[in-house]
Amino acid sequence: IEQKEQVIEQKEQVIEQNKQVIEQNKQVIEQKEQMIRSMVKMLCNNGASINEISEQLGIPMEQIKQYIDS
Repeated sequence: IEQKEQVIEQKEQVIEQNKQVIEQNKQVIEQKEQMIRSMVKMLCNNGASINEISEQLGIPMEQIKQYIDS
């Protein structure tokens, strides 16, 4: 029974570590999203059209519009 409790404890620790990794990944994604948003705004400010940006980056025009408006 004690061994089973240890195994359960270890599994709980692994789950907790996985939760932390997921949280870190979410933060990385958020940072990348912010960087893309900034780059899209910069491209627009430098005269690139939404259509050009969409084609070059493979990002839907609607999403680019959202980046610009945010």
